[in-house]
Amino acid sequence: MDSLNAVFDLTGMLWVYALAAAFVAMIAESAKPPRGEEGEEPPTRGFLGIVLGFAGMATIFMLAVHGYWSAFVVQAMPQQLLALGVVFAVAIAASIIGLALARAPGVSPVLYAVAPFATLAVFAFTAYVTWESVGAALDLWVLQNL
Repeated sequence: MDSLNAVFDLTGMLWVYALAAAFVAMIAESAKPPRGEEGEEPPTRGFLGIVLGFAGMATIFMLAVHGYWSAFVVQAMPQQLLALGVVFAVAIAASIIGLALARAPGVSPVLYAVAPFATLAVFAFTAYVTWESVGAALDLWVLQNL
Protein backbone atom coordinates (compact mmCIF):
# COMPACT_ATOMS: atom_id res chain seq x y z
CA MET A 1 0.00 0.00 0.00
CA ASP A 2 2.93 2.31 0.66
CA SER A 3 4.11 1.81 -2.91
CA LEU A 4 0.71 2.80 -4.26
CA ASN A 5 0.69 5.90 -2.06
CA ALA A 6 4.17 6.73 -3.36
CA VAL A 7 2.88 6.50 -6.95
CA PHE A 8 -0.03 8.78 -6.10
CA ASP A 9 2.34 11.24 -4.42
CA LEU A 10 4.61 11.28 -7.47
CA THR A 11 1.85 11.63 -10.05
CA GLY A 12 -0.41 14.02 -8.15
CA MET A 13 -4.05 13.86 -7.20
CA LEU A 14 -5.24 15.28 -10.53
CA TRP A 15 -3.77 12.18 -12.18
CA VAL A 16 -5.71 10.01 -9.74
CA TYR A 17 -8.90 11.92 -10.56
CA ALA A 18 -8.23 11.53 -14.29
CA LEU A 19 -7.64 7.81 -13.79
CA ALA A 20 -10.91 7.45 -11.87
CA ALA A 21 -12.80 9.42 -14.53
CA ALA A 22 -11.24 7.28 -17.26
CA PHE A 23 -12.41 4.20 -15.35
CA VAL A 24 -16.01 5.43 -15.43
CA ALA A 25 -15.79 6.48 -19.09
CA MET A 26 -14.34 3.10 -20.10
CA ILE A 27 -17.15 1.31 -18.28
CA ALA A 28 -19.69 3.40 -20.18
CA GLU A 29 -17.97 2.80 -23.49
CA SER A 30 -17.74 -0.96 -22.91
CA ALA A 31 -21.43 -1.25 -21.99
CA LYS A 32 -22.67 -1.59 -25.56
CA PRO A 33 -26.20 -3.00 -25.39
CA PRO A 34 -26.74 -6.42 -26.95
CA ARG A 35 -28.96 -7.01 -29.96
CA GLY A 36 -32.66 -6.52 -29.42
CA GLU A 37 -35.25 -9.27 -29.39
CA GLU A 38 -35.92 -8.81 -33.10
CA GLY A 39 -32.19 -8.96 -33.83
CA GLU A 40 -31.73 -5.22 -34.43
CA GLU A 41 -28.28 -3.83 -33.84
CA PRO A 42 -27.66 -0.90 -31.50
CA PRO A 43 -27.01 2.27 -33.49
CA THR A 44 -23.49 2.52 -34.90
CA ARG A 45 -21.43 5.61 -34.33
CA GLY A 46 -19.57 5.92 -37.64
CA PHE A 47 -16.95 8.68 -37.60
CA LEU A 48 -17.78 9.51 -33.99
CA GLY A 49 -16.82 5.94 -33.10
CA ILE A 50 -13.39 6.48 -34.67
CA VAL A 51 -12.91 9.71 -32.74
CA LEU A 52 -14.04 8.04 -29.51
CA GLY A 53 -11.69 5.12 -30.10
CA PHE A 54 -8.78 7.49 -30.60
CA ALA A 55 -9.74 9.53 -27.52
CA GLY A 56 -10.01 6.41 -25.37
CA MET A 57 -6.65 5.04 -26.46
CA ALA A 58 -4.96 8.43 -26.17
CA THR A 59 -6.35 8.83 -22.65
CA ILE A 60 -4.80 5.54 -21.54
CA PHE A 61 -1.54 6.46 -23.30
CA MET A 62 -1.36 9.87 -21.59
CA LEU A 63 -2.14 8.39 -18.16
CA ALA A 64 0.51 5.70 -18.60
CA VAL A 65 3.17 8.13 -19.84
CA HIS A 66 2.46 10.62 -17.05
CA GLY A 67 2.66 7.91 -14.41
CA TYR A 68 5.88 6.50 -15.83
CA TRP A 69 7.46 9.92 -16.38
CA SER A 70 6.61 11.14 -12.87
CA ALA A 71 8.55 8.23 -11.39
CA PHE A 72 11.29 8.38 -14.06
CA VAL A 73 12.20 11.95 -13.17
CA VAL A 74 13.05 11.00 -9.58
CA GLN A 75 14.57 7.62 -10.59
CA ALA A 76 11.99 5.57 -8.68
CA MET A 77 12.14 2.31 -10.64
CA PRO A 78 9.51 0.30 -8.71
CA GLN A 79 7.02 3.15 -9.00
CA GLN A 80 7.54 3.33 -12.77
CA LEU A 81 6.32 -0.21 -13.24
CA LEU A 82 3.62 0.16 -10.61
CA ALA A 83 2.23 3.27 -12.33
CA LEU A 84 2.00 1.39 -15.63
CA GLY A 85 0.44 -1.59 -13.89
CA VAL A 86 -2.19 0.57 -12.19
CA VAL A 87 -3.21 2.21 -15.47
CA PHE A 88 -3.52 -1.09 -17.33
CA ALA A 89 -5.28 -2.81 -14.41
CA VAL A 90 -7.84 -0.01 -14.32
CA ALA A 91 -8.39 -0.33 -18.08
CA ILE A 92 -8.87 -4.09 -17.91
CA ALA A 93 -11.17 -3.90 -14.87
CA ALA A 94 -13.30 -1.19 -16.50
CA SER A 95 -13.64 -3.23 -19.69
CA ILE A 96 -14.75 -6.32 -17.78
CA ILE A 97 -17.25 -4.37 -15.67
CA GLY A 98 -18.58 -2.65 -18.79
CA LEU A 99 -19.04 -5.99 -20.53
CA ALA A 100 -20.91 -7.30 -17.49
CA LEU A 101 -23.15 -4.22 -17.41
CA ALA A 102 -23.89 -4.61 -21.12
CA ARG A 103 -26.28 -7.42 -20.19
CA ALA A 104 -28.29 -5.17 -17.86
CA PRO A 105 -31.35 -4.12 -19.90
CA GLY A 106 -32.00 -0.78 -18.19
CA VAL A 107 -28.43 0.29 -17.59
CA SER A 108 -26.53 -0.45 -20.77
CA PRO A 109 -28.47 1.85 -23.16
CA VAL A 110 -28.05 4.77 -20.77
CA LEU A 111 -24.33 4.14 -20.26
CA TYR A 112 -23.79 3.70 -23.98
CA ALA A 113 -25.63 6.95 -24.71
CA VAL A 114 -23.56 8.88 -22.16
CA ALA A 115 -20.26 7.33 -23.26
CA PRO A 116 -19.36 9.81 -26.06
CA PHE A 117 -19.68 12.80 -23.76
CA ALA A 118 -17.85 11.09 -20.91
CA THR A 119 -15.03 9.86 -23.15
CA LEU A 120 -14.40 13.25 -24.73
CA ALA A 121 -14.61 15.07 -21.38
CA VAL A 122 -12.16 12.63 -19.77
CA PHE A 123 -9.83 12.97 -22.76
CA ALA A 124 -9.83 16.77 -22.38
CA PHE A 125 -9.26 16.59 -18.61
CA THR A 126 -6.49 14.02 -18.98
CA ALA A 127 -4.79 16.12 -21.65
CA TYR A 128 -4.93 19.10 -19.27
CA VAL A 129 -3.48 17.09 -16.39
CA THR A 130 -0.73 15.29 -18.31
CA TRP A 131 0.31 17.65 -21.11
CA GLU A 132 3.56 18.77 -19.50
CA SER A 133 4.94 15.34 -18.61
CA VAL A 134 3.74 13.73 -21.83
CA GLY A 135 5.36 16.55 -23.81
CA ALA A 136 8.62 16.17 -21.89
CA ALA A 137 8.66 12.39 -22.36
CA LEU A 138 7.97 12.68 -26.09
CA ASP A 139 10.63 15.40 -26.44
CA LEU A 140 13.18 13.18 -24.73
CA TRP A 141 12.24 10.23 -26.94
CA VAL A 142 12.49 12.32 -30.11
CA LEU A 143 15.84 13.81 -29.09
CA GLN A 144 17.28 10.38 -28.30
CA ASN A 145 16.19 9.02 -31.67
CA LEU A 146 17.54 11.77 -33.91
